[in-house]
Amino acid sequence: MKRLIIVSLLLFSSCATTIVTEQPLKYSYLPQKINLDSLMPIQVNVVDTGLKDFVSMPIDSGKLITKFKDTFNLHPGVLISEKKAALFIYYKTNMEYLDKKCTLANKMYYEYFDRSLDAEKTYQTEIIKLRKVAERSWLEKNICYFGFLAGLATAILTEFAVIQSK
Repeated sequence: MKRLIIVSLLLFSSCATTIVTEQPLKYSYLPQKINLDSLMPIQVNVVDTGLKDFVSMPIDSGKLITKFKDTFNLHPGVLISEKKAALFIYYKTNMEYLDKKCTLANKMYYEYFDRSLDAEKTYQTEIIKLRKVAERSWLEKNICYFGFLAGLATAILTEFAVIQSK
């Protein structure tokens, strides 16, 4: 009878289920989400739409002859309207703004990438640790053999007891 109790205790000990109650990692290596527009002032188009615009014309000789046949001595260059001059300034400042924004975005991207690599290493070590914890013991791997042998022994002992009782 004692052996039967020991065998049944061995069988039921392998049925114990344990649940991992560890909390997941409560930290993150990844940076917080940052809105680039909040870091940099928003560019607003300040060019007046009511400004007069005309076709630009090159002045090579330094003389401009108007439709009234007047001649003006001008410096060589390109004559542009006030609207195009304002748009030029706006485009130039907007280009500088976008260059700074692109630089910030690249820095943030590289920082995010580096931190994501650090996080991946940490999470991989956590996964390895949890796999070691969840690994089955030798008894858990081989309990079916013990169960088979215990059942075989029980059948033999029962048959032996039946034969002896006759």
